[in-house]
Amino acid sequence: MNKISKILIAAHDAGGAQILACLMKKYQDHFEWVAYTVGPARDIFNREGLKSGVVKTDNKSAIENIFKSVNPDLVLTGSGWASTLEIDFIKEAKSSSIKSAVFLDHWCNYRERFGYPKGWKSHLPDYVLVGDIWAYKIALKNRFSTKILKKVENPYWQGVEESINLRYKRHKLIDSSGKIRVLYLSSPITSHAKAWYGHERYWGFTEFDQLEDVADIIKNDEKLELRIRLHPAEPKKKYACLKLDESCFTDHQKTDLVEDCLQVDIIIGCDSMALVTGRMAGCYAISFITGKKHPSSLPQKDIIKVFSKQALSNRIKNFKRNNKIKFRSNSFFTQAFPEVVESF
Repeated sequence: MNKISKILIAAHDAGGAQILACLMKKYQDHFEWVAYTVGPARDIFNREGLKSGVVKTDNKSAIENIFKSVNPDLVLTGSGWASTLEIDFIKEAKSSSIKSAVFLDHWCNYRERFGYPKGWKSHLPDYVLVGDIWAYKIALKNRFSTKILKKVENPYWQGVEESINLRYKRHKLIDSSGKIRVLYLSSPITSHAKAWYGHERYWGFTEFDQLEDVADIIKNDEKLELRIRLHPAEPKKKYACLKLDESCFTDHQKTDLVEDCLQVDIIIGCDSMALVTGRMAGCYAISFITGKKHPSSLPQKDIIKVFSKQALSNRIKNFKRNNKIKFRSNSFFTQAFPEVVESF
């Protein structure tokens, strides 16, 4: 078994990039790291102060040249729907007889990230890393082999918890205005639907419908205050057509998610991972999905699931403000990344 000392990272989508950036920062002295990022991943690595090169997606010769110049022992990628970058790097690793691994983020569409149903298993790396028991069980249900699944710490969630603990006591748990503060987490629902199913309204709703419903509920109650956080992949003026007050929008490039969550009482989203962050910060977390064609993929029982505007309105109106109670879970794995890599 050859010792792994140099790791090549490839990332495009935000979820996987957040985990990989945290791994790189945590173990920057343990391995030699080289990263190539595109799209939302590039912004995340820049924000974390991590250097990364740029490579155009679908550019096979450029990827081949990267492998020749870096000569890695392991290729580590995220996964997602918006780019083939990660799969392209896995393919090149296989053709170069270099070990490869993917760290799965979130809890949905695991097979689809590798091209399901057409030949998805041929796109799988040598190892698939999962950071919690929910991901492990979902991967098994999706027919990922136990031979390639590896349980490992998720430094992103470790960092979230540490950040919450450091800042929790510094925040006023109740806003001086007395208003109940609601944070809406936007997601690129239409982009996902179009990429996977060829139609923006495949699920019968869009993020525009969702936000319009949330804004309508809140504007009719003077006790409520709306804040909106865009997804890293979304442009600033995305919701200009809804003519919402610009002061509602938080600046996700300047204010991190934990900070936004600690400043609100209720957090609402579709099935965003950020709902888990909000719950960990003590927020009343609601997964809001219109209809049941798009079931919530969030396995955490502490997150409330509602499927209509009326049900959401009832949950918000019946919310009782108490001191925020932080969520704790023993469902996250703890085995250190270097120890897992040694088993490859």
